[in-house]
Amino acid sequence: MTNPKWRVLFALFAVFGILAVAAACGDDDNGCSTATTASGSPAANSAPSGTITIQGTQFEAWDPHFSDFAQDISHFFMVWRGLYEFDFNSKPVPSMAAAAPQVSTDGKTYTVKLKPGLKWSDGTALTANDFVAGLQRTCNPDNAGHYEYILTNVVGCDDYYTKKGTIDKVGVRAVDPQTVEYTLINAQPTFPILLAMWPTFPLNSTKIKATDKAWPGPLENSYNGPFMPSAYTEKDHLDLVPNPNWSGTQKPQVTKITI
Repeated sequence: MTNPKWRVLFALFAVFGILAVAAACGDDDNGCSTATTASGSPAANSAPSGTITIQGTQFEAWDPHFSDFAQDISHFFMVWRGLYEFDFNSKPVPSMAAAAPQVSTDGKTYTVKLKPGLKWSDGTALTANDFVAGLQRTCNPDNAGHYEYILTNVVGCDDYYTKKGTIDKVGVRAVDPQTVEYTLINAQPTFPILLAMWPTFPLNSTKIKATDKAWPGPLENSYNGPFMPSAYTEKDHLDLVPNPNWSGTQKPQVTKITI
């Protein structure tokens, strides 16, 4: 299935599938389980309690900048988030971003401000540099991200991926620690959707010093989503617990998820 048309077709099916997963697990920062009050309204910040055990499939790679398998990506949305995430209507809404992006008059430059005080699960600061490095890693030819082609409109991404260009020519930069700027080849009103998807998830640039470095495993990594791994045995189980530094308004409602 190397025909580009087939790749696009399968990509569309995958995107629609992940939108559904993201809505179920991420609407309004809800972290996959929303308790309700007796009146039926969300108990957004009630204390977490109880555990959930669900069936899952062993992921191929614990790497959002590489993988294209649904079982991998469904895990990623539990533990990582992009600048935006999907609501129940599959619309991108701010997650790590403070607001909607500012778009240049020609539609080719997107500027995004981060929420203040963001932290990774290990307590280190989550900054614009982490989002820059995340996108660069998907474009990196050594990493060979399977979904790089959804970023083909980002200046320099394809050239870097095909080794015709360099990392410094990729159209993403940190204006300051709280501001990310993306430069596109053509205007793309759907670009915020890509900023909610796994190929643009951030990486902890204080822990991973270069975009071609190996991605840490579940227990060695850093997380910015509602949950984080607490135990993992390959082909057996993965335990997730609430991330104490999750910045979403909707907090996890359970103390542990076992997959």
